[in-house]
Amino acid sequence: MRRPAIRVLFLFVMLLLTEHLSAQMLASQPAERDTMFLGIHRKTFLNYAIPVYAASVFYIQFQWWWEGNTHPFHIYEEGVWNDYSLGVDKVGHFFTSYAYF
Repeated sequence: MRRPAIRVLFLFVMLLLTEHLSAQMLASQPAERDTMFLGIHRKTFLNYAIPVYAASVFYIQFQWWWEGNTHPFHIYEEGVWNDYSLGVDKVGHFFTSYAYF
């Protein structure tokens, strides 16, 4: 259980370091930083919001899909279009890859 905590701590330290270095680079520029609301800068907000969002989505997905569902690893042929989802998951994987590209 200690390893995930170390990874989260490492990511948090890297996030703070990135924010500190980017603040130093922006301080050397004469232009003002763009603020979003309540005086919070957009980049600062996104630097914290995106990892929190990703971690919360991963945690929710773990709770819904994997927790309490342990069984030995197995491989079986499920077909391409004639399976539990009738190929919709394959189309979803293709579209997501296309959208990310």
